[in-house]
Amino acid sequence: MIMGTGLAVSDVPAPAKLDVLARADRTARSPGASLGWLGLALLLGAFVRFWHITDHSLFLDEAFTLRIAALPIHRMLHEIAYGDFHPPTFYLATHYLIRLLHWQSWDYRYLSAPFGLLTILATWAMGRRISGPRAAAIAALVVALEPALVEWDRLYRMYSVLVALVAVSWWLLLIACDGRTKNRALAWAAYGCAALALPSVQYLGAVALLCQFGYALMAARSRWPVFICCAGALGALSPWFWAVKIQFPNGGYVAKAGPIFFAWWQVAPSTLAEAAPVRWVLSPEFAPVFTVVVVAVLIAAMWIARRTILPFWLLAVVVQIAASLLTGKTLAIPRYLYPVVPAFGLAVGILTAKFMDKKSIAAAFALPAAVLALCLICLQNTLLDPYYQFSDWYAINGVVLAHERKSDVMIFDQGFPSLVVGDYTAFRHHRMAGPSSAPQVAGALAWLDRYGHRRVWYIENQWFYADPSKRIMAHLNATRPTVGIWSESRASVADLVNVILYGPMRRPWGRRRVVKRSSTVGTASYRPLRLHSLARTATIGSWGETGPGPSPRYAGDR
Repeated sequence: MIMGTGLAVSDVPAPAKLDVLARADRTARSPGASLGWLGLALLLGAFVRFWHITDHSLFLDEAFTLRIAALPIHRMLHEIAYGDFHPPTFYLATHYLIRLLHWQSWDYRYLSAPFGLLTILATWAMGRRISGPRAAAIAALVVALEPALVEWDRLYRMYSVLVALVAVSWWLLLIACDGRTKNRALAWAAYGCAALALPSVQYLGAVALLCQFGYALMAARSRWPVFICCAGALGALSPWFWAVKIQFPNGGYVAKAGPIFFAWWQVAPSTLAEAAPVRWVLSPEFAPVFTVVVVAVLIAAMWIARRTILPFWLLAVVVQIAASLLTGKTLAIPRYLYPVVPAFGLAVGILTAKFMDKKSIAAAFALPAAVLALCLICLQNTLLDPYYQFSDWYAINGVVLAHERKSDVMIFDQGFPSLVVGDYTAFRHHRMAGPSSAPQVAGALAWLDRYGHRRVWYIENQWFYADPSKRIMAHLNATRPTVGIWSESRASVADLVNVILYGPMRRPWGRRRVVKRSSTVGTASYRPLRLHSLARTATIGSWGETGPGPSPRYAGDR
């Protein structure tokens, strides 16, 4: 024991760690300025997260969450096990919130957005303990304005909760492992609660626990409660293991469908520079240069804070990349890495504080200024420019409402957007169908043929998951004339929506199935959507009437 501190020798392995504690002592003597920066970060974070938060239509995942959570418990658990790839805790909480609150669907965002503020607070507190008030202020500002965190905090989904839980668990672990903490038992109990919740909210929470397990191994005699908490988290999830066995074979393939592909050099910019200007993204130098700079910042900060939690927090990136390589799943896509983004904010803060200590004023100004400027550029795209936002289903409703007839039917390719628009004015009185997986496409084609005498609205969004060969569009082009086309252009292919109105079938319909040409399915002579192009067009969102020809023209398509 070190006399007068209550710290075991194993807890203070080198003078560098004593320097961390000395910083914390200096911080405690000047709380006013430090709290002022925290207040500013929370104010900015609250503004960008709550500003017009309910104005936009539901994101597909939000609609799925609210629909499945509204089911009776037994049906909900069945749907999660067989139709989703997440644990049930978030859905269960939503189920009881729906029964209690009876809010409009978009208002539930008010419940998830505050978790972003909790993330800011936890990041600031860790920066203050590890490297002092300067690092804490920079880290809090980066997390408050980080565009990807802001975008997903504004959605009602479990990722904002996961990011906050990961940050809070590291914060509580830091407190519990600090020998100066007056009530360490309470700190360990609070950490245990966070640890128990992590994998039950989102399976990737287990990665954070694995990294915390590794951190505990470095001083096992004083950090042994971590082992108990990790075992407890596994035990808490064990009643759900039967469903994990069902979910695992098909989970983790979100980035391996059609034009959605995974590229290692895109991991850093896609995670930290969400909604970066398209002209940057299209530049061949952007991704590699951005990645090199980010890796350099992280390595430098990890070296400076090598005796702290930071290297172990960032270890999650390595774990998820390794798991991707071993399992063939894509576990390093941006939203799976968001729990590590606050650690990047910490790294920027720690490195900036080091520059200031070394009197490197230019570097101390340039690094946070560049990071915050990038955040602001991307953030204004996220909040203000529809081109960089999720699909606007209100606009889709307006287009259909202006041209629909009572007898029209709707086909969605894929089917999940029907969860969003099903009760919209243009859709609620029409028959609708749409495949959610490839085996359902044949049934969708048969459904279309049963309504050969009616007009068909074809609404296309994320078709590459359920209909990668575009069989539904090929079938419609081969059997029906095109009446009108509308396209909602977006920077991301996942947010692009194309709407085509088809007339009745050209040939008689009846009991015999019409036009089943297996040799031409997916290769019919029409001009396909140019989904790989990110360039804007001058006719975004225009509606065009066409003649009866079989090959549609796309206004404003990509």
